[in-house]
Amino acid sequence: MSEFIIDKLAIREASERFRQALLYWKSEEKVRGVVTIHRPYWKEEDIAKSVQYCEGQVAPILEAFDPIYNLAIAGDIDEPFDLSGYMTSKVGRILGDELSYPEITEPYNKIIEALRGGLSHQEFYKTEYYKLHLMPKKFNAK
Repeated sequence: MSEFIIDKLAIREASERFRQALLYWKSEEKVRGVVTIHRPYWKEEDIAKSVQYCEGQVAPILEAFDPIYNLAIAGDIDEPFDLSGYMTSKVGRILGDELSYPEITEPYNKIIEALRGGLSHQEFYKTEYYKLHLMPKKFNAK
């Protein structure tokens, strides 16, 4: 098996991009942009309901991701980590089903890849990090 290499800068940048994608997804700016193209007949109350719906989708994802994000920003992730398994255990299939749009999936996949520590999928699946669902050492859920 290959040795893992943790690129803390890549993890930090990917974490920031993923979090920004989530924040933008629930923003009024994003909703209004979509509405002007696809639902120009919507009233303000329709837009407000849509923003509220998007906020409801994203809030549990941000809540689950924030402890990992904080570690990534601090440079405190030193070993590979199965972000996909962790997120699925916290928020189910929301990321893979309801939010499976390139604006979300591309940054999500980048952070997943960065957290594999340079290991291929096959190599990572053979590690204790994956098999035992090991969390980053400094992980502290709220």
